[in-house]
Amino acid sequence: MSNRIKLFRMNDYDWVAAESAELANEWYKRECGLDDSEQTLDMITEEPLTRTFLIPHDEISEEELKMGFEIITYGNGKFARVPFSHMMEREKMKPPCLAGSTEW
Repeated sequence: MSNRIKLFRMNDYDWVAAESAELANEWYKRECGLDDSEQTLDMITEEPLTRTFLIPHDEISEEELKMGFEIITYGNGKFARVPFSHMMEREKMKPPCLAGSTEW
């Protein structure tokens, strides 16, 4: 993963991986069909690469389980709490891209 890649929270439910907030904003507006009044730079916050996302436990490989990710129970399921930096490598993300969403 490039050291230049950062994680940006676009709103209450989407995160974008990009080299800058400006690139994240332009990519997100284009992908979502938003105009300048619906998505602005001041709506975006940079998040640490250590920010974690939840992945269903049954989607985690044995090798990943050995990495010591925290396993939590949420609702009726088990999830692994995985840092964004690992998600980038795991999913072979090519920024700019949607890095996470609560709407999936």
